[in-house]
Amino acid sequence: MRFRALGVEEKALDLDDELNYSRGLTFTRGRLYVVGSSLGKIVEVTDFDQGHYEVHLGHGKKAEAPAGNWLRTGLVPNDLAWFDGWWYLTSYFTPVAPYSQPGEDADTNKFIRFRDWAAFREGRWEDISNLTPPGATPYYLTVHDGALYLALFFDGGGRDAVLRLTPADGP
Repeated sequence: MRFRALGVEEKALDLDDELNYSRGLTFTRGRLYVVGSSLGKIVEVTDFDQGHYEVHLGHGKKAEAPAGNWLRTGLVPNDLAWFDGWWYLTSYFTPVAPYSQPGEDADTNKFIRFRDWAAFREGRWEDISNLTPPGATPYYLTVHDGALYLALFFDGGGRDAVLRLTPADGP
């Protein structure tokens, strides 16, 4: 839904046919992106007024789920940001049951970057999960003052943090 104030110039865009639920919204490069978590989709709104959008389905989606791991579910997007010529995407991967079982890897592809939507759809991304601690779930992203900020948490709490990444940090 878009509005100037409550009850003022309200307009809705129905994405029920594309999304189960969404975890994030990103407005960048003149477009709105809706992060459709459980279905592994990103909806790029190309013209809100006309109701036009494009759906980007992440490569390797295996199961609809609110959380998971790469092998069990495929991507479960949390958030998306454009930074320094790359799209960055976090996934809700957790080692906690029932979303993962003992011995399953919840760290692969939990934080990825890619140059364009074709790379996202085809799985030609770069796994940069090594920039986060093992067992951490990368969640929200924001770009500010020449850096990419990544909020992350650990199921069970304790060591939650915000990481500041700059172009000099590299993948």
